[in-house]
Amino acid sequence: MGKYCIPTVQALEDSIVAQFQQNFYNKYDIDQYTEYITDLIKAWKVQAIAVGVAFGASMLYLLVLRCFAGPLIWISILTILGAFGAGGYWAYFSRNNYDPSSNNYKYLMYGGYTLWGIDGLLLIIVMCCCGRIRLAVAIMKVTSSFIYRTPQILILPIFFLILCAGWVLGWTFLAVYIMSVGQIGPRAAPFQFATTVIWDS
Repeated sequence: MGKYCIPTVQALEDSIVAQFQQNFYNKYDIDQYTEYITDLIKAWKVQAIAVGVAFGASMLYLLVLRCFAGPLIWISILTILGAFGAGGYWAYFSRNNYDPSSNNYKYLMYGGYTLWGIDGLLLIIVMCCCGRIRLAVAIMKVTSSFIYRTPQILILPIFFLILCAGWVLGWTFLAVYIMSVGQIGPRAAPFQFATTVIWDS
């Protein structure tokens, strides 16, 4: 146009794309990310099998929980209480393998007392919360029965996972594009006008 050279739209697009690629490849190791994506693509069969096995195991667990929720919970509680009691017993009587004046003797003795104290506190809590534990068992039975009879509900987390993954990918692409367009630097402070107030006497 006369004396001036105005770049074409294609030239501007090529310049922007070239600048984006240069800044992006200089800042990030693209080959490493490519290897990650390639590994995921190659292992899709293993991932599909793992998802299927996890889904089947969860359904089997729900069935077991529906039928044996009460015994499983009480056995778990008794196992925890027994583990603390046995640990305290082992620590207390293992102290005899050391000299009474050694630190190990004191550590094991006080460790046994501590484990027994925790075990007694848990026992008191369980005895005070028997009604709540029975209510929790009933709730777990109803919940497992609902999920077992309505397996479609398990699709809902997968849908939200895909939605969140799409949002994260979109946000990451935009963030990387913005970061790769130019260099990040401090912004100059805006000019501030000084104001003077003159009071009439």
